[in-house]
Amino acid sequence: MSLMLSTCDSVSREQLRMIPARPKSDTHEPIKHIDFLESIEKAIGRSGYIETVGEPELGVSKDGEHFFGFMDIVTKTTQTTNGLILDGDVKLQIIARNANDMKFLANVNGGTSTMCCDNLAFFGNLFHFGHENDKGQRRGRKHTSKIHLEMPQLLDDALSRLTDQVDTFENRYRLYKDTPVNDRQMHDLVCRS
Repeated sequence: MSLMLSTCDSVSREQLRMIPARPKSDTHEPIKHIDFLESIEKAIGRSGYIETVGEPELGVSKDGEHFFGFMDIVTKTTQTTNGLILDGDVKLQIIARNANDMKFLANVNGGTSTMCCDNLAFFGNLFHFGHENDKGQRRGRKHTSKIHLEMPQLLDDALSRLTDQVDTFENRYRLYKDTPVNDRQMHDLVCRS
């Protein structure tokens, strides 16, 4: 499991359940953090090809207004290795965040390289959750009136993209790992990329 590097407080599932959402308004419909987490877990269950490993790491900040979560996962491809790829060098993970004060969107990302920080940095290299914008990017879901209706399908779509990409990424990482490079090549890869 990744280390939660932030000023947020680690919480248990039971503590997360006790945090209320703000009342909804005409334009803003907050989601209880526990409902968001459980929606992700239900989507994982519906997928039929992804499972969580262990308990998620959960955190909140801003007096419970902001939620951050980390879940280690396995797919059918990585089931026999407990979610590890390339002999343990790489691990699959889903990250989530939610804000009831309109600071950021409800969001889920995942992959083999993930980052979720309470300074709003949020990254996953394999899949992103949300509607696609005109540039083909997904940036999460606003807390508007239809978020509860759209969330299951958006989560299902995001998780299917993850599964489609696991084999491709495993092959890419194997190529990285098995390709020798000298100091000059490494310099060029790092400094000129």
